[in-house]
Amino acid sequence: MKLRREEKGDVTVCYIAGEININTVPDFKVTFNKMIKEKAGKVLLNLEEVGYIDSLGLATLLFFSRGLEDGGGQMIISDVAPKVGSIFKITKVDKVLSIFDTEEDALKHFE
Repeated sequence: MKLRREEKGDVTVCYIAGEININTVPDFKVTFNKMIKEKAGKVLLNLEEVGYIDSLGLATLLFFSRGLEDGGGQMIISDVAPKVGSIFKITKVDKVLSIFDTEEDALKHFE
């Protein structure tokens, strides 16, 4: 898994590539915990290049979202690949997290 952060105005966009699973979550958590401690306000996760997410990956996304909210921030997701989108639907994570079709739509949400 690779994670690249980019600032777009007052939004931190995280481009994630690869799989979010038991093997990659520890590195993911380091970045997320740092962002929570920094009290990141607006965070967008672009999952266009994520091919798979397991249950630990889902739990990590939910933990990160809650951690940001507790600090007054917000996390949204965009560009979910179809395979990952079906996992979100099956687990009903799509009912809990804000998910947008495109990064552009997600950024407009933050305006």
